[in-house]
Amino acid sequence: MKEKMLAIEFERGGCLKAKLLDEEAPRTCEAVWRALPLKAKVIQARFAGEEMYFKTEIKAIPENETDPKVGDIAFNPNPQWRAICLYYGDNIRSKNPFNLFARILDDKEKLKEIGERVWLMGTEAVRVKAL
Repeated sequence: MKEKMLAIEFERGGCLKAKLLDEEAPRTCEAVWRALPLKAKVIQARFAGEEMYFKTEIKAIPENETDPKVGDIAFNPNPQWRAICLYYGDNIRSKNPFNLFARILDDKEKLKEIGERVWLMGTEAVRVKAL
């Protein structure tokens, strides 16, 4: 099966490529894939460390719940949140593991630069599409 890939484009510059983890989180990957393209506002989640996230209308049940690492992309299935979370640094204080469903393939420095920019400059538009 061909690997499914995402492009994550940021309003102030930068595009990250990510690989869906279909074998580890098949239901979440399918829900995200069907919802593409996504448009939202990415927000800094400093309370959870070096994380940025954006809310979606995607629905998924918990699966492949793991503690995140730099470059991981997870989905928070809580109906009050329904958010896609991107982890860009080692300082991650997430209290709840979410559905790990994708991983950034690009240089982690580019990811960190974008995450720091969102922290310092505030929210910006993000677009996620299939590659």
